[in-house]
Amino acid sequence: MKVIVLSDTHNQHRKVDLPKGDVLIHCGDFTLNGEEYECLDFLKWLGEVESNYAKVFIIPGNHDAYFTSSSRLLYQDALKKYTKNTVDLWLETYLKGQVYMFDGYSFFGFPHTPFHRHINDFFTTLEKHDSLVNNILDCNILVSHGPPYGYLDVGGRDMNNLGSKALKDHVFSMSDLKLMAFGHIHEQGGKITRHKDTQIVNAAVLDYPDYKLVGKPLEIILE
Repeated sequence: MKVIVLSDTHNQHRKVDLPKGDVLIHCGDFTLNGEEYECLDFLKWLGEVESNYAKVFIIPGNHDAYFTSSSRLLYQDALKKYTKNTVDLWLETYLKGQVYMFDGYSFFGFPHTPFHRHINDFFTTLEKHDSLVNNILDCNILVSHGPPYGYLDVGGRDMNNLGSKALKDHVFSMSDLKLMAFGHIHEQGGKITRHKDTQIVNAAVLDYPDYKLVGKPLEIILE
C-alpha cells in the first residue's frame, strides 16, 4: 500500500503537488487561525482531490480550533457535505474508542499536543496531554499531530526536543505499529526515521516561522 502523508499546510493546501497513491493522510494544522472559512476551504479542496485515493484520513491539529467541541456538529456537517471518501480519525477512532480498519490495516488518530498552558481542546497542558495519551489504542498506523520525544521533534527557539515522553512510551509499547505519522515541528518536516519495525515520519511541508512552502508530501510504502 502506497501512503501519501502531509501535515501543517496552514491554508496553503492548494499549492501542494500531491502524488497519487492508495491512501492520503493529513496530520493536522490545515488552517492557520482556526476560522470557519479556512476549514471549509480545506474540506472543499479535499473533495476535489480525494478521488485520486482509495481513502483519505485526516486529524485536526492545534491550529484547527474550529474542529473543537463548540463547533463539532458544524464541522461534521461540512465534512459530509464536501467529502465522500474522507475519514476524520479524531471523530471515528479517538472519540469512539475504536480503530478504523482499511485494507487490512488498523488506523487510529490522536490530535492532542502538549503546551505550557491550555489553548484549546487540541493544545493543552502537559499534564492533560499525558492523561489523554492513554486513550490511544493498539494499531498498525497511528496518525498524531505531534511527535514522540526524541523522534524528529527538535525545534523551537532553542532547538530543543519538543516531543511527548508519554506518547513515546505508549506508542512504542504497541505490538505491530508499522507507521507513525505526524507534523507540528516544522523544522523536521520531510524527514523519515525508524524505531525497530516502525516507520516514523514528520510530514510538515511549511517552514517556521515564515510558513513558506518548502517541502512536499512523503511517499511511504507499507507491505
